Amino acid sequence: MRVLPRGEKFEAVVHGYDSTLLGTENELGWCRNMPNKRYDVNIRGRLGPDRGDEKSIRILNRVVSWAPHGIKYEADQRHSDTTVKHMGLVNSTPMSTPGAKWTASDVEKMAQEEVCEDRLTEYRALVARANYISQDRLDTLYAVKELSRDMPCPKATNFRAPKMLVRYRSKNPRHVNTFNYQNATKAIAGYAGTDHAGCWRTRRSTSGGVIRRGEHCIHGVTFHREGDRTLIWRGRVLWGSQRRCRRIGLHTLARGPRHETGRYR
Repeated sequence: MRVLPRGEKFEAVVHGYDSTLLGTENELGWCRNMPNKRYDVNIRGRLGPDRGDEKSIRILNRVVSWAPHGIKYEADQRHSDTTVKHMGLVNSTPMSTPGAKWTASDVEKMAQEEVCEDRLTEYRALVARANYISQDRLDTLYAVKELSRDMPCPKATNFRAPKMLVRYRSKNPRHVNTFNYQNATKAIAGYAGTDHAGCWRTRRSTSGGVIRRGEHCIHGVTFHREGDRTLIWRGRVLWGSQRRCRRIGLHTLARGPRHETGRYR
């Protein structure tokens, strides 16, 4: 947050050399003129509802659009296209799910396989791209988490999962998050669930959840619970504490001159 000489305020998010500002027309006008007195600044545009404002702009390769009913945020599509071409699945049959759970036969088969030393870099590159995309695509979050577990030592069977994910994205290449206009709300709510002993390899649980503000989903998480399998209650208490800490963190982050927040649930 930055306070202007006249007492007005605006908010800024800085990523490297790129900055995104939030403010009124007068505040953004001051921001447009002030830096030019010292630095060479390239202003790409101002997103807003007025006739002279941009209605769509690209921020860090994400497309943000100002629509009559709300704000649209489209994930970066370049990495999806690159992965599809790299794996030669341009004309493959699309899939309706980004992944599938390992079965007992898959676990037995992987136990007999050797680590693919010659394809370590290829597998890790695929998973790294998938991790980047999953920041904006919560529908692939669990599948990417499962891929990441095998990054240290992938085997031949592990290469089946990235193909499923790529074929799913070929069916759904574009993913647009829509944040419709809503009434002012102060509450930040978290929802979580656990798949008890759902992993065939470790018989440990997978936890996941989302955090919402009103009707807007602002955060998602999934992770494979580590620790003693016999202490089930301990894992549940741990995940409950982590979920609460995440809500507190987002609640603190949301506090600002324009975003008043109340209690979290």
